Amino acid sequence: MLMVPSTALAITRTIEYGRPGPAQMRAVRGWWNPNGGKLRMPARDVSRTSMSPETQTICTEFTLFRFTSEYYDEPWAFEDSSRSCATAGPGQRAHFPTWRYSALAYSSYNLNVTITWRVRGGAPLAGALYDYDAVVDYRCQTKNCSSALRQRGVASIRFES
Repeated sequence: MLMVPSTALAITRTIEYGRPGPAQMRAVRGWWNPNGGKLRMPARDVSRTSMSPETQTICTEFTLFRFTSEYYDEPWAFEDSSRSCATAGPGQRAHFPTWRYSALAYSSYNLNVTITWRVRGGAPLAGALYDYDAVVDYRCQTKNCSSALRQRGVASIRFES
């Protein structure tokens, strides 16, 4: 089994079913410029699950939430998502590209990543949710950007103009 190091070690993994393969998790990066904020969810490699020797389809879905003060009951609302799938044969890993997102000033963002493994064209094998729930999971690259525990104790990244 290939273990892939993580640069954002505080990410919480919740296994939904099966035995997920190792997945590279990297910190969300943030930049501020006069036109607004930029979030970058870096490229990552995901290894196959050991549950099947067959060729596997591995899918990642990034789900971005934004703090919305107008919603009292559930202030963290769905903002956007990006999903991609890759095929990994025996001895291979799946590679997923960087996702870039334009962020609004005075808004806080939180990320979850869902990864699923299945036999190519067939049955599901494993699934896991990776919750970016700690301050160290978010890294600011410029001023006017901060990462902290915010509304309801949720870790996030935020831009100020």
